[in-house]
Amino acid sequence: MVTEAMIDERDWGRGQIPAYRVSEVATFFFGMSESWLRLKLRADKDHPSTWFTTLSGERMDFRRKDPDKSDSERVFLLSDIERMAWSLYRFGAFERQGGAKRVAQILRVVEAQAVLYGLLVPEEEAE
Repeated sequence: MVTEAMIDERDWGRGQIPAYRVSEVATFFFGMSESWLRLKLRADKDHPSTWFTTLSGERMDFRRKDPDKSDSERVFLLSDIERMAWSLYRFGAFERQGGAKRVAQILRVVEAQAVLYGLLVPEEEAE
């Protein structure tokens, strides 16, 4: 599991933090279109705040490229993507794609990215 603290406590060079745009998260991690993810980021009749909530039901907040501008592009950390995957699973968004199996696939991609950024040790080296 990748935590926000793991990312925040590291001294990243300018532009090196592993943050992903909406289009990258949608296609690379979720295997869906950008418009699919943008719709999930909005409230709808079945999800009055958003599709992305914590286990306690609180709305997840995501970073902005420019934190001082509320209309700035959203950026997602690996820790966000893990939480997003579980939230989407809880709301049934992956039923057609295999449910828990789909979440496991997404988490493997997150883990692979975390290894590349040096946030996690590869399993074969950990043993």
